Amino acid sequence: EAYFKSKKFLDDGYAKTKADNAAFEQQWAKFNAEYEVFNVELGKVEKAQRLASIERFTKAGQLREAAQEKALMSANEILELLNSEADINNADKMAQADAQIQTLEAALAELNAANGKTKDSDSYKFEGTFDNLTAFTGYWREMKANKDPSRYENMVDSYNSAVR
Repeated sequence: EAYFKSKKFLDDGYAKTKADNAAFEQQWAKFNAEYEVFNVELGKVEKAQRLASIERFTKAGQLREAAQEKALMSANEILELLNSEADINNADKMAQADAQIQTLEAALAELNAANGKTKDSDSYKFEGTFDNLTAFTGYWREMKANKDPSRYENMVDSYNSAVR
């Protein structure tokens, strides 16, 4: 801070800033690489936990809870599959995501049907999940049709709202 307040960058032609920035960029690249490894492992753990929850809910007859977990898992897998703007133009990834959308929509149909059979004080939560993930599928279709990366951000927002 003192460097900038005193305007010493005028004396050294931003040499200190350039040196600090190079070190920061190296640390940032290392962090991103390590975070990606962590994120892959975390994804495996989350999927295993979701699958266990689906099984537990199904055995207990809690079908809307199981369907909600299926829907959230499918939406999450789509987001993980399409994690960069370039992926929108990757035909293989888009085909995989398109197949996963079908799985998501089947889970949403299950969720809607199960929630319709069980009206209680928690029904609004399941309706919220249904509405947000239905919007997610709409944003998917817009992104797919227009190759518009801003729709991916809308998908993320819809997913996050469904999780909340």
